[in-house]
Amino acid sequence: MGVDPRQKVTCGEAVVAMVLNALGFVDRPLYLFPEFMATKPVELLIREWLKADDFNDDVLGRTLDKLRDNGPESAFMQITANAYRECSGRFLHGDTTSINLQGEYKHEEGEPGCSAD
Repeated sequence: MGVDPRQKVTCGEAVVAMVLNALGFVDRPLYLFPEFMATKPVELLIREWLKADDFNDDVLGRTLDKLRDNGPESAFMQITANAYRECSGRFLHGDTTSINLQGEYKHEEGEPGCSAD
């Protein structure tokens, strides 16, 4: 996922910008993204010569399309592997599993780990 000839921003740089947006817990439509980026030091956080207006909805839309086409799981695994390499030798908890259990469930008497009420 490299540089699209129609844009100055790489897909990776667009993903970084979207992650920055998500870390700020901002719920804004993509067409307002340049306004969000205008309050950030884009040249320091991402790359020199990039401006807030370079992160328009077309750039983000093409990036999201490429992520979908290539599989978001693959991108997540690459990001995780890169983070692990950067942190090697230091403590890193990389548990990416989650279990969500809701509702009432009947348990059979004698089931391991369950106590009858």
